[in-house]
Amino acid sequence: MRCENCGYENGQGAYCAECGAASRRRITNPSHIDSNEEARFSTQDGYRDSVIKGGQVAAEGRAKANPLQSLGQNERVQQAAEVSRQYLSFFVKALLRPYQTMRNVQPAHALHSYITMSLISILTALFSMLVLNRVSFGYGTSFMSGFMKPLLFTGITLLVGLAIVYGMTKLYRTKADFKQVAAGYGTLLIPSVASILLANLLFMVHLTNLSLVLMGIAFLIAFVAVNISVFTYPVLQTNHQTVDVTYALIIANLILFYLIYKIVSSIVLSVLGGMMASFL
Repeated sequence: MRCENCGYENGQGAYCAECGAASRRRITNPSHIDSNEEARFSTQDGYRDSVIKGGQVAAEGRAKANPLQSLGQNERVQQAAEVSRQYLSFFVKALLRPYQTMRNVQPAHALHSYITMSLISILTALFSMLVLNRVSFGYGTSFMSGFMKPLLFTGITLLVGLAIVYGMTKLYRTKADFKQVAAGYGTLLIPSVASILLANLLFMVHLTNLSLVLMGIAFLIAFVAVNISVFTYPVLQTNHQTVDVTYALIIANLILFYLIYKIVSSIVLSVLGGMMASFL
């Protein structure tokens, strides 16, 4: 064995015969070395496992200590946040210039339309609950009649409005994509969201009359949105008019009027029921 210190060729001795340096490869007790090596590697594996487990425990501890941060890293939450940012930007733009924005929307904006209709339904139901809570004088209100019925009636009314617009485009054989129609119709409904939201806020500060006026304006916008959406497409220029556009629009508006009447009457009846319950 060659000495690693001076290069002298030695035998199998533990020390160099020339310089006396200890051999790094000397073996005194193979079984002892094997047991030491095994213990060392076992210790290293245990240390590595402890580090990995410690890191996992630390990560879980950080997640529990800061659940908001963990929630913010969730992919679905991030997607929802991005959709919310896009909708808010679109909402402001459409609120300032609803018709011009509607003329430039794409089928991809149909999602914004569905969000808008959902907001109108929820805010209308919330307004109904606020009214009922005030007239019941603290005796409580029915969630079904106070919230769910206005929510369902409003949602159905808006969907019927969308169906009317799309049905008119098909009736007069105009080339219109459903998502494109939904995107334009929902854009025109954005002022209604702002009106109902403001009506809720004013009602909470006891400006009741003004809040009722704003609710009326919000429902009026639903009428206007349907008619403007229909005339955005060339329904008047088609030669395949099985029913005159005038009568078709009259029928459409009568349907919408009836549905909105059902919404208002459900709220009014709930209010009357709440007042009667408070006196009995």
